[in-house]
Amino acid sequence: MELATDYPVVRERLDRLKIAHAPALVAQELMSKLGALRDSGKYYTWREATGFAQELEIWLGQVEREVLSKSPPAAVELFESFIESDVSWFEMVDDSGGSVGAVMRAACEHWLRAAKRCEGPVEMWITRLEGLHFSDQYGARDALMGSAHLLLDGAGLQKMIGRLMELSTGTQGLRLAATGRQYETYKLSTVSAAIKLLNEAIQSGSDAAP
Repeated sequence: MELATDYPVVRERLDRLKIAHAPALVAQELMSKLGALRDSGKYYTWREATGFAQELEIWLGQVEREVLSKSPPAAVELFESFIESDVSWFEMVDDSGGSVGAVMRAACEHWLRAAKRCEGPVEMWITRLEGLHFSDQYGARDALMGSAHLLLDGAGLQKMIGRLMELSTGTQGLRLAATGRQYETYKLSTVSAAIKLLNEAIQSGSDAAP
């Protein structure tokens, strides 16, 4: 209690402990905190970037400790909101040193691990993973594919590679290209890089296997 008077992070933690029995409320509090960070309007110089990255990392840790064990789907939503806020994070900071980029990689791995603990067909998670990866505007979400073995087994990874190869070379890819929509064009232009990352994930999964 004494620490809480001097340290806002401690005070916030105590407040969330009061509602720990209701993970939905904890998730709501952390989502509000994420919004406050994102909408603060503050700009961080390269000298301040490390401190800002640590603040973001603390938030990720709070979600992992306080939400993931009680409600994996809620944790997935929180991690996904963090990842989708990457435009804000990179526009708020001079990340010449790459500290915020490192936090983004960690957020992607948090998302994959949380998704692994959720129910649902493999196809659903593959589709969701594709959407999150291919909407990347800053090249900061490569860990979603490069560490996809944290979510998918070898068969799932191969299935995803097959889908992407069909997208880039088959009739589906031609149909998407014909739409002329920026999102679809962007997705087609990066599909080969995604396949390479997925092959790396297969190797990482093999190396980690007992």
